Amino acid sequence: MAALSIAYKDLRILLRNRGVILQLFVLPVLFTAIMSGALGSLGGGGAADTRIPLAVVNLDGGPAAEELINRLDAAGGVRVALYPQAEAQALLDEGTVKRVVTIPAGLSANLANNQPSTVRIVNHKDARLEESEIVRLVVEGVVQGMSLESQILFSLQQMADMQASAPAEFQQAFS
Repeated sequence: MAALSIAYKDLRILLRNRGVILQLFVLPVLFTAIMSGALGSLGGGGAADTRIPLAVVNLDGGPAAEELINRLDAAGGVRVALYPQAEAQALLDEGTVKRVVTIPAGLSANLANNQPSTVRIVNHKDARLEESEIVRLVVEGVVQGMSLESQILFSLQQMADMQASAPAEFQQAFS
């Protein structure tokens, strides 16, 4: 109890002096506001695109390839730029582009028929390892997601085909 009475007495003495209140509460808030306003512009204003640039070569041109490109760009972490194959290879060789993802011809048809396809990622020898790993994980995640969706749709189609070929008394059970 003695500790509370001492704390109460000290608080009353502290709050009598308005200059102390100003120093304890108002000045730190004011200092923080001024410094954050002054130093906030050093970070580039936050509008800079910090995503990793990713050159993409689309050899397929089908709907699945377009969907893959859109999903890569929307996935976060990478900024997709489309290039013809020869130009992308030349930019990779000179080091202007650090990574190239090649979407193979026939990807859309293979995905529709539940057949495998390989999306290639080629890194420049001077590419940062961390960024290359991020790109690999993003591409792998998007491709696996699309593959899983395709497999689910293919499985559902197989189930529908099996149900359609079943005898009539079994078909009525699902109606």
